[in-house]
Amino acid sequence: MKLLNNSIIYNSQDIGEAVLKKIHYEGIQLGLNHIKFLHEDLLIHTLEVPILANSSVLNDIFMLVMMSMIIVNTINMGAQLDLEVLKEVFKRPIGPAVGFFCQFLMMPLLSFLVGYLITDDKLFRLGLFVLGCCPGGTGSNFWTLLLGGDINLSITMTFVSTVAALGMMPFWIFTMSPYLTDGDIVVPFSQLIISLMSLILPVVLGMWIRWRWPKAGGLMEKVIVPFTLLTVLFILTGGVYVNLFIFELMTPLMVAAGFVVAFSGYFAGAGLSYLFRLPTAQITAVSVETAFQNGSIAFVLLKMSFPEPLGELASVAPVAQLLITGLPLWGLLALLKIYQRCCKKKKEEYVGVPLDRV
Repeated sequence: MKLLNNSIIYNSQDIGEAVLKKIHYEGIQLGLNHIKFLHEDLLIHTLEVPILANSSVLNDIFMLVMMSMIIVNTINMGAQLDLEVLKEVFKRPIGPAVGFFCQFLMMPLLSFLVGYLITDDKLFRLGLFVLGCCPGGTGSNFWTLLLGGDINLSITMTFVSTVAALGMMPFWIFTMSPYLTDGDIVVPFSQLIISLMSLILPVVLGMWIRWRWPKAGGLMEKVIVPFTLLTVLFILTGGVYVNLFIFELMTPLMVAAGFVVAFSGYFAGAGLSYLFRLPTAQITAVSVETAFQNGSIAFVLLKMSFPEPLGELASVAPVAQLLITGLPLWGLLALLKIYQRCCKKKKEEYVGVPLDRV
């Protein structure tokens, strides 16, 4: 923050008449600043000054459009949930149980520990922890499908975690957030629960649409992937433009924190699944579902639940982690495709060898 007034002088008459004088300042970086008032080197008052983004109208439009797209996409996700498939998955509930344990015990604790050890920024700690408490998103279903994982288990875990988040997220945030913020930041739980319900109830609506109008459910199944990509593209373009200040606030240490949490999620999900002797396809589903959390829920919750600029400052953590989470999956997908092509080529060469040479 840069003060534009060189000085402000009060004489005895001004003080006696309680004259108001303006302080002019220019915000340089989003955040909270403090102006100290001194009298003969004695501190007499400290004024907290919030520095807000100057594109509030654009930000409001972006939030409205993003919320609408996320709600539509969540309805689409609910419409993909076939009750018969859910019943089949729950006949062998080890996979969903392992996934639930990873998502709502290991990830919250990992994000809490990483935030607490790596940085002293209380809002970043809180944002990272909120993301660690989030359920899986449709992005995890997309990647599970690409990597040859168990898509039915992935969709079931997404549904279970999304519904369970209505209770688990407030529980974790209520229990652990005071330790992250040292009580300096008040978490608005009533607003948090309202925001969370507005993002979870569409899942139930989508399931009802599929049950009531099966043809509509089939149509929604066709559009969910392109609409998900469109939502992500909108967030990565319009969201980056409107919230460019988030990247200016991001430090290498914050990116490192997101890196550690994301990779810990992959290894924790895969390791625990392996210990329970789950098939490879289910190990893939649990690992991706554990690490690939619904960052849009964290972003919207923080922006809607906290006043400016606290919500924006806390949103740095989800963005930092989401930048990292998908990177190893692109590399893994490339390796998988190379491996599959090599194996297919070797198999074709073997089939083509004459019997007298075998």
